[in-house]
Amino acid sequence: MKIALVSTYPPFPCGIARYTQSLITPLSSMKGIEPVVISEGGRSENIHNCPIHDSYSRHTQFTEKILSRIEEEKPDLVHLQHAPDLFPDIEQFIQLINEIERRGIGLVVTIHTADTGRSSRLDWKQLYTTILSHGHIIVHNSAFRDALCYY
Repeated sequence: MKIALVSTYPPFPCGIARYTQSLITPLSSMKGIEPVVISEGGRSENIHNCPIHDSYSRHTQFTEKILSRIEEEKPDLVHLQHAPDLFPDIEQFIQLINEIERRGIGLVVTIHTADTGRSSRLDWKQLYTTILSHGHIIVHNSAFRDALCYY
């Protein structure tokens, strides 16, 4: 199974970039799993024969650039890392989710920032329901789970 992780990646200065980097080792060691990273700011380290593609910027039309790389890589599953600052244009992010599903590719989204009721920058309900109608959500702790269950 080929898994495309869409995320920031080192040397991009970001905790989520390091989180994605830490996922590569176990994924690469699993029999039958072939990870590839579609990154913002990442560079290949030639670890575990996992390609790292610096493919998009959050400040551009990222949907088209990510989809183009997905078309090239042909993954079975796309794993998006989400936080409002990683994908500030929520409409583009929703479009990306819809296009991944339209292509018949599995989808998992890790939510790195929970709705705590303090941010009106995005419609959390729209985000959660769109993801869940097309794939699965990974949360990091009970606070994130509780925020998701609120809807």
